[in-house]
Amino acid sequence: MFSLTLLAAFLLQAPGQIAKGATLPPLKVHVIKEDSSEEKDLTKGRPERKTVYLFLPGDRFDRPAARFLRSLDQDLVKRKEFTDVVVVWQAKELDPAKHRLPLIQKSLQLGQTTWSAFVSENPYPEGWGLNPDDIATVVIATGNKVTFSKGYKVMNEKDLDPVLKVLEK
Repeated sequence: MFSLTLLAAFLLQAPGQIAKGATLPPLKVHVIKEDSSEEKDLTKGRPERKTVYLFLPGDRFDRPAARFLRSLDQDLVKRKEFTDVVVVWQAKELDPAKHRLPLIQKSLQLGQTTWSAFVSENPYPEGWGLNPDDIATVVIATGNKVTFSKGYKVMNEKDLDPVLKVLEK
């Protein structure tokens, strides 16, 4: 009986997702700017507004994911939405991220997005329910409570509608 309960709990929580209503776990990252980086916990002391966390394994970032990110950023700027967007670049080394992220920002010209790098030998932050098979994971939180989470095997700007619907609530 216990094993059936355990199996049911496992099956209800899909890989690549953190449970809706869960408290955000810590997220110590390097915030990357054009000429500097600063280490900080991006979940600590979050204001009670919405934040979109987009987790991207750095070795699998592609143009469709870039189009999703650009479309999200442009939509939020156009709406004058007070929503933070945080890209969490998952990497094993910091220096390549410090070089590549400013180049991507220069290309995409995002107005409402913070670039950061989670650097570790295992580049999947603990507690976020990230699936190594996903090319991206979106987590939306209000303050420190999760309101949406989804992992993507493929991603492009057509995947934006469910994310925008959650942000409209």
